Amino acid sequence: MRRHPAIALAALLTAMAGCDDGTDSPMEPAHAPSAEMATTAGALAFRQVSAGGIHTCAVTNEDKAYCWGDDGQGELGNGTQYGPETCDGGCSSRPVAVLGGVSFKNVSAVWYFSCGVAIDGGAWCWGSNWTGQLGDGSTTRRLKPVAVHGGHLFRQVSAGTDHACGLTTDNR
Repeated sequence: MRRHPAIALAALLTAMAGCDDGTDSPMEPAHAPSAEMATTAGALAFRQVSAGGIHTCAVTNEDKAYCWGDDGQGELGNGTQYGPETCDGGCSSRPVAVLGGVSFKNVSAVWYFSCGVAIDGGAWCWGSNWTGQLGDGSTTRRLKPVAVHGGHLFRQVSAGTDHACGLTTDNR
């Protein structure tokens, strides 16, 4: 398993920048951003952030999921395994939209995969799946969200190193 402390630290610092102390703009930059960065990240306001080992995912106020950081296993959910940038295999230094059109309540990011709970209670996961941790009945890597099988409705999911757990709406 490869480790990327610099990316993990950057993801953690980015996530911490989103922690709100009651001000109007927790993501306000300390310096003037480039026009591209202002367009990409300036319009995003995150209400929930999950910092994984080498990537971070977040949910906007509009229930859309975005991820950034390492993408070597498809953990960004943007349909690629190595991109959109090339940094030691693939990454994104800016938030990229998670594909699939799912509206999320919350997300959970871990080393090589991510999961989230949709507004309708369905669970969705993407990225590495070598131990079946995505819950789709396979061990196939998924580059965008796939529904977790079983027909359960969830309040929350939590991604672990190579597993995921969830709390259902009936508290199971």
